[in-house]
Amino acid sequence: PANFAARPWVLTQPPYYKDNLRANVESLNQALFLQDSFSPMTNLTFNVGGRLEMQKMSDLRGNAFMDLTNLAPRVSAIFDPTNDGRSRIYAHYGQYYEAVPMTLAARFFGGEGIVIRQNISPGDCPQDPKSWTGNGEFKNCQPLSMDPLNYNVSNNGANYAVQSRLKGQYNHEIVAGLEREVAEDLTVGLTYTRRWLGNILEDGTVDGTFILANPGNVPQSAVDDAQKAVDQLGKDAAAAPAGAEKDRANAALADAQSKVANLKNLKDAPKPERTYNALTLSANKRFSRNWLARASYTYSRLIGNYNGLYDADNDYFAPNGNNAYDTPDLFHNRRGPLANDRPHQARLDGYYTKEVGKGAVIAGLGFSARSGSPRNYNSALLPGQQLIFLLPRGSAGRTPTVTQLDAKLGYRRTLSPTSSVEAFIDFFNVLNQQTVLISDDDYSYDLAAAIVNGTTEDLKFAKNAFGAPLNKNPNYGRPLAYQMPFNARLALRLNF
Repeated sequence: PANFAARPWVLTQPPYYKDNLRANVESLNQALFLQDSFSPMTNLTFNVGGRLEMQKMSDLRGNAFMDLTNLAPRVSAIFDPTNDGRSRIYAHYGQYYEAVPMTLAARFFGGEGIVIRQNISPGDCPQDPKSWTGNGEFKNCQPLSMDPLNYNVSNNGANYAVQSRLKGQYNHEIVAGLEREVAEDLTVGLTYTRRWLGNILEDGTVDGTFILANPGNVPQSAVDDAQKAVDQLGKDAAAAPAGAEKDRANAALADAQSKVANLKNLKDAPKPERTYNALTLSANKRFSRNWLARASYTYSRLIGNYNGLYDADNDYFAPNGNNAYDTPDLFHNRRGPLANDRPHQARLDGYYTKEVGKGAVIAGLGFSARSGSPRNYNSALLPGQQLIFLLPRGSAGRTPTVTQLDAKLGYRRTLSPTSSVEAFIDFFNVLNQQTVLISDDDYSYDLAAAIVNGTTEDLKFAKNAFGAPLNKNPNYGRPLAYQMPFNARLALRLNF
């Protein structure tokens, strides 16, 4: 087809086959950091700083597709209200930008494309293509028919479209607390932490043609920029002479119109949300008199509609290319307790050492407890893609609370003033608890749309995309992973 003529790297032209893709892409990262501290009083200190981060990414032809300049402010204060060195009140605010990983350039700007050919006949190749080893077996095949009715093209090896005025991905953080030494070597503290998203960098689409953008925060000026390009390309297409040149002009116009449609969709999409609030109470006995101990309890909530660079709901790691904004069908029922929301977490750790002979015996205990993770009702967007939240996120409750007791026993011998040798054994999950960690959340493998703001009572009326009642997965709710049983590690370590 004419619109492929300007893209000779795609596999819709000879040789129609390639064993691998070399994504020769580039990322240039630079950063400057400036900080100053000043103390207007002996018991009060302020820290003020800023970090300027610049990142430029280029595609496989060396053309820059992203050029970010991010300014991240930092400010903190520490105050000793008793002015005796035994207490402090502190607060900190900062912005933290993502250093976009190279995988973004390799996946979306490295020339990757997919051509799926239908109706392959046994006479096309003397050998089953599934058994190819990459040694050029395709050369023995007959020329492939590239009739557009006989194949599908995805991405076509072309770069993703990119939103103008693109901003980097970042989050805000506030940490505030107080701490007091209540006895010799023993401090207690209370800390509040809040983190929330300011912006994300993700791919998304409304028509199957993806664009790299700031979903939920696309500025109107970026839509206007794309519309101006459409207006100009429309004039160019109207003026182009008939034939290949007009076909190319019309193809460019169609791409620009798709970009406008996708930007409008992502502009109106739900704003990305990932908000963490936590309150931690802690006690810390510093190491003295041969022992130390630490204890903490945290109550926290992680609420939102976007898991982050790693999508724990689907065990999918594709930084800046996850599924959250891939289609408007995925916008529904997503807000709620995120995959790592564990409201209650507690830890207690202790360590003791005693000299024996020319060495020392070491003993330690550690106990932890945390809430289970949220459970969901999922269905399929496409076959094999369980991406739809059939009911609002977290509607299926939680997996059980997880607790674990660990222990350590060892012996350390000093060899010289700067070296020692240590033999020890670590015991994990001493009580051999085997709590369920992950349950099957795939309620149905049918193609089924989200029941917006639905409840479990609505499931009996749910239909799939073909109007038939949903087929429930018989394994739904059953365990998929358990806590690792009791195990131990015997080791010898040289410290120097």
